[in-house]
Amino acid sequence: MNCKYKAFILTTVSLVALKDIHSLIIESQATDSQIIKCAAKRVKIKQTYLSDNMNDMHLLKYPKFLLIILMSAILTGFAVIAPDCTQLKKGKFHSYNKQGIHIIINRIDGIQQDINTQTKDTTYWKIDWLDNCRFAASFLTGSGPKTPEEKNFYQSTVLFYEVKEIADNYYIGTTTVKAPNGTSSSTDTTWLVEKNKY
Repeated sequence: MNCKYKAFILTTVSLVALKDIHSLIIESQATDSQIIKCAAKRVKIKQTYLSDNMNDMHLLKYPKFLLIILMSAILTGFAVIAPDCTQLKKGKFHSYNKQGIHIIINRIDGIQQDINTQTKDTTYWKIDWLDNCRFAASFLTGSGPKTPEEKNFYQSTVLFYEVKEIADNYYIGTTTVKAPNGTSSSTDTTWLVEKNKY
């Protein structure tokens, strides 16, 4: 086994974490100083650490099998389980703006209704689900925009929303606003029940 290949194996192991190496690799008498030098250079860790721990390390008799196990562990560690957003596609939800005003959100069959509980203004949006947890919202009609300029702005703006996390009483998502004057993003919490009812 050449130096480059041995160093690659040790580099892969270091991604899992050297402190966990005893649980992944059985004991061996591998003490090749050339391996230590190559691995230290590749992973940029102290040569003395590898020297102290090399006697407890062992490259399995079947290095390909070892690499499969290690890469599976790495990929599993980086995997992110997406939330199930099925329950958010229909129903009644609650949002609160920076002024603390309660906005009631009714979402059903591709339409979203936003009701400002203070002003009673109601706005309707067309919802297009892009995948399980992302949708695009386009303005349909409503009393939100007060002037022709505001209405034109609403009609030429698309909101892209992505659900990041779902908890028992709320979900967290990021809204990206693509408007004629630019793009902006914000993260906010939408509640499954009113704040004063949980």
